Amino acid sequence: MSLKVADMRARFLLQRPTGIAADGYTDVATVAGALNWNGGSEPITGGVPMAVGVHVIRVWFRADVRAEWRLVEVEPTTGRSFQISDYGDREGTKRVLELLCLEVH
Repeated sequence: MSLKVADMRARFLLQRPTGIAADGYTDVATVAGALNWNGGSEPITGGVPMAVGVHVIRVWFRADVRAEWRLVEVEPTTGRSFQISDYGDREGTKRVLELLCLEVH
């Protein structure tokens, strides 16, 4: 999927876990991205349904991103967190990095 600069309307804080137990996060960078809803489900957790939103977020290519990292949306809305579960450069061009993310509530 080819993206243009105008498609990258959202802004995210890219964060990596801190400490051995990953008990917090530290900011790595602010990145521009394109946020796309990719469906979801309502699994039962502890007898209570919990909505899980699956999103594909495309950012400009970075070689340092890992699956345990997360994104926090800062524009257009604030505070939504997305745990990166998988990532890759589908086109192989090192231009756009596609992140498969779960919205964290």
